[in-house]
This record gives sequence, structure tokens and C-alpha cells, in this order.
Amino acid sequence: MIKEVIVIIVCILFSHNLLAKNYEQVALIAVSSQYDETKISKIKSTLEKANYLVTTKYLNQVVSDFGYVNTDEERAKNLINALKDKQIDIIWFVKGGGGGINLLPYLYEVKNKLTIVSPKLVVGFSDVTAIHTFINEELGWKSMHGVVASYNEEIIPNDGEKPIINDLEPLPDILSITQNGIQYENIEPLNKQARKEIAGELRGGNLTLITSLFSTRFEPNLKIKY
Repeated sequence: MIKEVIVIIVCILFSHNLLAKNYEQVALIAVSSQYDETKISKIKSTLEKANYLVTTKYLNQVVSDFGYVNTDEERAKNLINALKDKQIDIIWFVKGGGGGINLLPYLYEVKNKLTIVSPKLVVGFSDVTAIHTFINEELGWKSMHGVVASYNEEIIPNDGEKPIINDLEPLPDILSITQNGIQYENIEPLNKQARKEIAGELRGGNLTLITSLFSTRFEPNLKIKY
């Protein structure tokens, strides 16, 4: 009989400062691969139906020769401006892809300026792993490794195209998660160590990106992290 395991992730993910936020003001942003601009209207209306206040002022797509949304310098400048914006609670990435790791040197240059601004909650996965790592390691901010704004259950294509696995994941209820944590049920332990109680910081991410940071100044400290 499979032993039921319940994992509750609360304070290990979010600091007291984050718990006090209402998380209403969302800035959509893209700093990696080219995204479908025709989706933005639906993304914005979907988030607004979920009671978010959404701005698209940080969407600045001028596709580069490498298929990124812009040059490295422009993408970094745009992201830095969003991170410094006092009106924003959440920075939600439209898409992953590639190129995010190229922005880390630009972010590192302004690290001291970013450490004094109000923390933002960064949401996204895939290539956003590089940004999560900088936010977590260099600024000490918490973040949420969750679905990007253009691939989730609420944005499933209605043109007959078969949904991909990412399309089946619902948008996270950010306020509820920050207040109550996340609970997983019916997890099967695969070894003796997994049956023991463990505590630590839960990290998500693209393993290719994480390993690409090894032996660089951006290598994450993964001690007591899972």
C-alpha cells in the first residue's frame, strides 16, 4: 500500500514581506524567444478575469537575428526597468525559449541598485530559470517557478491545435499560494530517504540552464535546497 505523503510548502518559499502583499499589479514581459503577439490581448483579458491589474508596457518585441524578442542589451534594460517599477507586484513572463542567460551580466552590473527596490514576485519557467537564479541568489528575492502567461490551461488554443502538456497547467492562484502554501497529496516515496521528514528550499528550473551556470559567478548555492 502506497503511503500517502503530504508536502506543505509555506514559509520556505515566501518571506513575511511577500506575505503582506496583495499581488494585484502584473507586468507582462518577455526576455527570451520571440512570442506570438496575437496572444497578448487574450492573455491580458484572462489575467484581468482573475482579478489582476495588467500592464503590457514592458513588452517590447523587435525580433533579433537569433530569434530573441530584442537585443541582449534592450532585453536587459527592459527587465531592469520592470524590476525597479514601484507600481508592480508581479513580473509574469509571456514565454521562455532561449537567451535569458545572456542577461545575467547586465543584471549583475546593477545589482546594488536592485537590492534597494521593493521585491517583485517573478513567475515563469523554462528559460526564465536564469532570471529566477539571479533573483534568488543575488537579490534574495523569492520567486515562483510556474507557468508562463502564454502557455497554460486558460490560454488553450481554440483553433483545433492539439494542446501541449504546458497548456494543461492552470494559472496559479498567487495570493492563495503565498498565504497558504502548496499541498501535494499521494506522492509515492521511491527510497528510504524519501520516507523521512525533510525541510529545505524548493527550487524549480531547467536543468540545462542550471548546469550552464556552474563554475561561473552565477552558480547557485544549492545547499539544503531541493
